[in-house]
Amino acid sequence: MKTRILIIDDESIVRRFAEEVLGTHDFCCSSAASSAEAAELLKQKSFELVLCDIRMPGGSGLDLLSYIREQYPDIAVMMMTGIDEPKWAAMAIEAGAYAYMVKPFESNELLINVQSSLRRRDLELKHKEYTELLESRVREKTASLEATLMELDSSYAFLRSTLDALTTGVAIIDESGAIVYSNRAWRDDQVTGVDLDEAFRNGANLLTLLESNGDDAGRLLATGIRSIISGEKQKFRCEYQRKNSGKPSWFAACVTQFSSGTWRRFVVAKENKTEAKNLEMQLTQAQRLESVGQLAAGVAHEINTPMQYLGDNLEFVKKKVQELEPLLQDVSRITDVFDSPDVCVELINRIRAKLGKINVESNVEEVQEALDDSRGGVQHVSRIVGAMKQFAHPGQEEKSLVDINCALASTITVSTNEWKYVAEIETDLADSLPLVPALAGELNQVFLNLLVNAAHAVADRYEGGALGKGTINLRTRHFGNYVEISISDTGCGIRDEIKQRIFDPFFTTKEVGRGTGQGLAIAHSVIISKHRGRLWCDSTPGVGSTFTVLLPIESSREIDQEVSEVAAIEQGAF
Repeated sequence: MKTRILIIDDESIVRRFAEEVLGTHDFCCSSAASSAEAAELLKQKSFELVLCDIRMPGGSGLDLLSYIREQYPDIAVMMMTGIDEPKWAAMAIEAGAYAYMVKPFESNELLINVQSSLRRRDLELKHKEYTELLESRVREKTASLEATLMELDSSYAFLRSTLDALTTGVAIIDESGAIVYSNRAWRDDQVTGVDLDEAFRNGANLLTLLESNGDDAGRLLATGIRSIISGEKQKFRCEYQRKNSGKPSWFAACVTQFSSGTWRRFVVAKENKTEAKNLEMQLTQAQRLESVGQLAAGVAHEINTPMQYLGDNLEFVKKKVQELEPLLQDVSRITDVFDSPDVCVELINRIRAKLGKINVESNVEEVQEALDDSRGGVQHVSRIVGAMKQFAHPGQEEKSLVDINCALASTITVSTNEWKYVAEIETDLADSLPLVPALAGELNQVFLNLLVNAAHAVADRYEGGALGKGTINLRTRHFGNYVEISISDTGCGIRDEIKQRIFDPFFTTKEVGRGTGQGLAIAHSVIISKHRGRLWCDSTPGVGSTFTVLLPIESSREIDQEVSEVAAIEQGAF
């Protein structure tokens, strides 16, 4: 079934342009010239996306946006308007708009924003459905497990049958690590790399098996179990990745304890998280594309400037060539009339007369300068386009070697319009910085989030450039087995009482429409979970902030074990 789009604009030429562009890409379009007409169409038909003007007869587009978000929450809405003012864009985003485009716009810009909005809508609907289902399943399983464990002594048979019915793998061990019980899901799904069905029959020790099978994930889980048995922690939780038949799969493990009288038992639960991780990757990609979309207007402005003087230079070169053309034609005829002295003398005199009016040497120099200037413009545009391609490219499942300095340079280029009016960029990038094994797309998103946050902090302190410009410094260093990246700003800083919450999902101090609270949460997850690195912030209110990223440059067993334990603790080892 074709995607249905409603286009609302009082200008018929805008509606026709949008219908023609979207129609050629297999979208089913309807149009309305006013809010009232649009409201009637919304009652009659179902739409996935609405493109709405702000100023229209009979009602504001922002009022219509609020109406749609309230009455039809599953419809994505994009604003297209001639109002090129940040406050209007902020009002639209606050009201629930997925994108804000300023007319006139190109067909490619329209398609990119439409596809990004539809993709975001689809992922949000899937995420909502999956979250509701997951929460329901977790509530059901938790209630069932807690009730069953309380009756363990008197109803062991019932407990066993109940646990065997769960899709979550569960094993129970004693204080020595010996396996007391494992349910069917645990035995059938060998996510720890250990044949626990055979181990259970032979009364094997789970800790010994986990520590001796040569798997980093197994050793990490064994460390968590020992911390629970020793009383160091009340609960341990970690995530790890394995490859089955060449395909990566993600799993979560959780260790808790329970006691009855004088004895203690420990529950080790594991769950396949591959589907959730895949959805998380899709959401991360959608948020990355959304970031690129939000930067599109600034990037377009950065490209427009060199293209403008490129066109002016070409027009200048054309004019100079036209001036030289008659002279060159006469020069080319000399060889043809060389045997006719009178004609030759006449032609030479004519050439001399034209040379007296035209400064050939000056013209050649000016043309050369124009061409050199144009070449620089083309190179500038190429750098911007190349940087955008790096950010828009889909994320990879496998790590590749990444040039951190190059990634930072691309980030600076893409985000130019975010910082150039409020801050000066300073770079202190280490020479011969080693390549880092990383997920390039997601690492680019981290740098972009940190740089844009720095620009916003500086803008807040200097009132958008009205009080002058601040400074943003990007620095890289190499020491030991790590590469350090720091992004510092002279912005407003972060108060101590909220600094400990800045990496929490959806936490933000920005006004509505300027930030979702996901940027730093995503950055924290990417660096800690996916790269086994570190991310922290040093900040002084009124002075500025420094965010530091620490990435390992090799995958040695010692580094992996050290950082894995840190990651497990920071992600939920309570």
